Amino acid sequence: MESFINSYSYKCLLGPQSKDIEVIGNLAKWRVNKKIHFSNLGIFDNSDILYLKNFDEINFHYLSPENFEILKPHFKIFKGKLESTCINMENLTYDGRANHGIRGAINKNKKLPLIIKDNFDSFEDIKVMLDDWSENIGAKYFRDFSGKNKFFFKNNFHSDCHNTFIYDADKLIAFASLSPGEYSSYIIGKALFHKYPGLSEYTDAMVYERAKEKGVKTVNLGQSKGNIAKYKNKFPNSYTINHFDGSMEKQ
Repeated sequence: MESFINSYSYKCLLGPQSKDIEVIGNLAKWRVNKKIHFSNLGIFDNSDILYLKNFDEINFHYLSPENFEILKPHFKIFKGKLESTCINMENLTYDGRANHGIRGAINKNKKLPLIIKDNFDSFEDIKVMLDDWSENIGAKYFRDFSGKNKFFFKNNFHSDCHNTFIYDADKLIAFASLSPGEYSSYIIGKALFHKYPGLSEYTDAMVYERAKEKGVKTVNLGQSKGNIAKYKNKFPNSYTINHFDGSMEKQ
């Protein structure tokens, strides 16, 4: 089952308001106020269906097509069909005219005295960088005041992942975290590209290179639409798969 969600990546959906966080069978489940949310960690079986029937209404995220078909006979489902972008890591190169933009961004940032680390020096570095990102870049893409990124790192959810933290001297300017395993998820990533042109491409190229060395063969980059989709799909060896977001009720 190809899916962005796994036992590591679902945690990027959590935030300070998330309560009752637990894994039950093939389900990752949490509560935000009175609303129940879940996503799939594997192919559902009867015990998963019976558990979901305990709730009158629930919200789902990154539901795989396989699990949608399993749930369809048992629930009234309201869904949106979305796409995730994946990249095949095997033979991933940036040769050729089509990749000259990515190649130029990588080479430009390689010339800078940047430092690549496996972890951040201080959680304060994360807070300062995310505030900068939201104020200067979030206006163009989206302002995320949910605190999910900070929540992810504050709880050390990244500790067993493939991590790349990029510093300029003592200042954190980019990060990316991928889940372990041959089929990996790009869980979370940000770069201050308004100050360092091409830094997003450089950061992603670095985290992909390091993940390949540890056996990652495919990376699912998560939901793609608008400018984000254009960025994700410009990388070579990219392709898309479907998933569903929405809600469902007992029949």
